[in-house]
Amino acid sequence: MRPPIDRRRFLGTAAAGVAALAVVGVPALARAAEVEVQVTLGRAQIEVGQSVYLQVEVSTEGQAIPAPRFVGLDQVAVTSRGTSSGLSVEYSGGRSVRRSTKTFTYVLTPRTAGEHPIKVELEIAGQVYRPATTPKLIATGDDYEPELEHDKASDAPDTPDAEVIVWPVVDKATAYVGEQIIYELQIWERARGNLTIAAAPTFKDFWSEDLQTPEQQQQQRRNTQQRMVGGVPYRVHETMRRALFPQKAGTLTIGGPEVQLQELSGPFFGGSGPPQSYMGRGLAIEVRPLPTADRPTGFRPNSVGQFRISAEVDRAEVIQGEAVRLSLRISGTGNIALIELPEPPPMQGMRSYEPKPETPKFELGKAKLQGSRVYTMLVIADEAGELEIPAFELPYFDPEAGEYRVAKSKPIKLAVEADPDATPSAEPVAKRDDDSNRGDDELLAPAIASDTLPRVTPRERWLTPKRWWLASLSAPAVLGLGWLGTRLRARFGPDDDARARNQELARRRALLNEANAAVDSGEGFYPSLASLLQAAAVLRAGPDGVGLTRERLMALLDARGVAAEEVAQLRELLDACDAARFGAGSGEVAQRREHLERARALLGRRSWRRA
Repeated sequence: MRPPIDRRRFLGTAAAGVAALAVVGVPALARAAEVEVQVTLGRAQIEVGQSVYLQVEVSTEGQAIPAPRFVGLDQVAVTSRGTSSGLSVEYSGGRSVRRSTKTFTYVLTPRTAGEHPIKVELEIAGQVYRPATTPKLIATGDDYEPELEHDKASDAPDTPDAEVIVWPVVDKATAYVGEQIIYELQIWERARGNLTIAAAPTFKDFWSEDLQTPEQQQQQRRNTQQRMVGGVPYRVHETMRRALFPQKAGTLTIGGPEVQLQELSGPFFGGSGPPQSYMGRGLAIEVRPLPTADRPTGFRPNSVGQFRISAEVDRAEVIQGEAVRLSLRISGTGNIALIELPEPPPMQGMRSYEPKPETPKFELGKAKLQGSRVYTMLVIADEAGELEIPAFELPYFDPEAGEYRVAKSKPIKLAVEADPDATPSAEPVAKRDDDSNRGDDELLAPAIASDTLPRVTPRERWLTPKRWWLASLSAPAVLGLGWLGTRLRARFGPDDDARARNQELARRRALLNEANAAVDSGEGFYPSLASLLQAAAVLRAGPDGVGLTRERLMALLDARGVAAEEVAQLRELLDACDAARFGAGSGEVAQRREHLERARALLGRRSWRRA
């Protein structure tokens, strides 16, 4: 007979083996996590508005190197200028050490005078690393204070005071809430060099839409105009054109953009030295609230502009009980993306379902933002005879006339043929919680087991002494293989791109959890859902999708082979998020839950799981 198994002794021996393996592996892992960070500043002292190069060099043994972050650098503009990587192998103590080096290049432009410590840190494997020394950038001169233009911007600058003049203009300085404002960014330059927009203008408290397609912008760049300022010729580039819609009353500001010029020099016109920065002025818009007098019933806050509404059905003759598709088109000049369908009028002898909005269509080549949006709904004819779909009314505010108006569609006649087999529709009876709705079966007690029930014979135990000994003998080998797999993964594991992709997927899961937690309250739900969808779209589009506007991102997804149906679903969900974030509220709980489930179903498809 075999002696009994001493399980306590075995567990103690196994734990000692694991500890021994850990002692062997810890020094190597600690060495692999060694990180060196060096920061090099091009110059220690410059004037406010000038730029200087900064390089951050990070070296580590076998670890992925993320981008560093700057701490407390609020008064210095930081612009990335790319990265470079290197790999070297060193021999120390009889072993080879592979070191990875990554250099990050930035352009720093101080906005205020004074001493600015350049604090840099980065996180690797849960630990924060900083350079041994902290360089300081000393800025001299006057602080940069953005100029606010309260009157309508003039057509051209007054004096040729700089080689590059960043000149934003608007078509009006006073507007109503929701009224369209045209913003143009012009760059006037007379220097030889490469121009880049280092910081785009900020449109806080404005809804923004592009007015030009990428093809139109490229054509406009080719047709650069030449204009005179104080007798000095300048080349004028129109780089941005936006339709802005203020979302609240008061004095709203448009932040000034920043443009950098890399001058060309040398026999092959190569750039030397850091680029020069040029700041554009900010603009102030006085926004008036919409008048309350004579405001019609059913008016929605985003219905500001000039609009029309039309209605049509897919057929005018039906049989009793059949449905027709009613299409309602709202078109005109204004914020088409946020326009809402008015409440349906009462329909005698008919019933309708909730209207479904389609993606808005913009006419981007116009002087102002114009377009249309279609809502479709099903209408069921419950009665026979000649029925009429009454006119739909769309109240809106015309800012040019300064008054409220109402757009109306034409009524539609339906010829309904009687169906002798049709039965009148009945509303379902709500289930009550009292005992009067319960059947007799619900009052019966459950059956009681008796001796007549079949007996169940216990099965043989799975853990036999033989299997116990086999598991005991194989445990050290399994632990050793696990340790070896960990070491191989640390040395030959995923590359930087794979780790970055995994981090992005983890961020998507966190945003999904945030949106799921905010479904009931609605607070922060749509911002989290919009961030989730945007992150998923950029990850699916690849590196080229970073920083694109929505229309360009959708076009890139289509070029990447994403199904048109999926792109349409993504656009519809993003439009719903925008309507809730910038509209009247966050909607109902059921609507939020539906949007979350649709987003979950879309991003759960196999085609959205790869970059």
